[in-house]
Amino acid sequence: MYYERSLVPELYSLLLSGERPHPLLYLVERKLEKNKIQMRLDLQFRGDMLHFYLGLTKLIQIRIDKKGFLRTTAAAVYRLHDEVRSSYGQEDAKRLLADIERYLGRVEVNKRYLSAEGRCQNWLSFRYGHEREAGTEEPFAIDREVVIRYRDEAEKNDLWGHPIRVRALGMAGGLSSKSPELYGRDLHLRSLGDELDMLMWQAPDRLLVTEVKGGGNAHGIYMAPVQLAAYTAAWMHFVPAGSLAGLKALVEQKRALGLIRMDDAEWDSFEKHLAQPKIVPALVVQDPNRESTCWARLREVAEHVNSEWPSDWGPSPMDSLRVYTVEEPEGDLEDHTVEFLGG
Repeated sequence: MYYERSLVPELYSLLLSGERPHPLLYLVERKLEKNKIQMRLDLQFRGDMLHFYLGLTKLIQIRIDKKGFLRTTAAAVYRLHDEVRSSYGQEDAKRLLADIERYLGRVEVNKRYLSAEGRCQNWLSFRYGHEREAGTEEPFAIDREVVIRYRDEAEKNDLWGHPIRVRALGMAGGLSSKSPELYGRDLHLRSLGDELDMLMWQAPDRLLVTEVKGGGNAHGIYMAPVQLAAYTAAWMHFVPAGSLAGLKALVEQKRALGLIRMDDAEWDSFEKHLAQPKIVPALVVQDPNRESTCWARLREVAEHVNSEWPSDWGPSPMDSLRVYTVEEPEGDLEDHTVEFLGG
């Protein structure tokens, strides 16, 4: 198992060279309006590719090929514009940026990709990355759409499939047995993918395994502890079994390029504590409805997951579950664990 998303040396060196910041990095400050919704683009690193997200969709990808050319592409639904089928030399950054700007102005985005959850993920990446205030206790966003990789399907099944995924769905099935009217029927038959919404870091030593939900998604909110149980267990297994060098490299590159603002003391602290971080499950709710009954169910589900936590997963981290809110489209992250979970 491994986690490697830092940029390949050729692409990283390109972004570091010449004009600073590189013209492509200006796109993280770009606000688009689609379906009367305004949102910033979110840039994420994927090895030899740059992915630009708008909500829950990748609008465009830029890959560096073996000859050093930059090639743009997009999902099939967006490939109706010539701009996303072009190749550029490294000296053509400004032409590439101009072509991308034209494409972004023309492309149409289905509103379902611009949900509160997607908008919140974009905002958290920006606010706690490029716009983070260095030298503070603010958390920082490491990555989104987070997936631990495995050497092959056999390893994935051995480490994720049966020992984690199946047992987490068993926890959900227990809720169905207790009260199908409240929680839903046959929850053990539902899907549970291996993609976590976000990884964040809270100084000095907390790795926040983070799921993001819109305030109107009551079912998603109160069932989040089941998802978080699976993802937290996976990361608890990954930290001692694998290496967090990939996370360190990713943060180091983003810091150097101005995509995560932190000072030297913060970097030294992160580097020191990354060797043995505390894995903490976290739920972020965009614009919570405080009158909803979902909070009582959230407490019940969290207690159920805690009581059903398998002993061979190690100590249950559910007692440390944090609940954060983001009020308004671009509010700060606020810890409301006591309000929503009590205690």
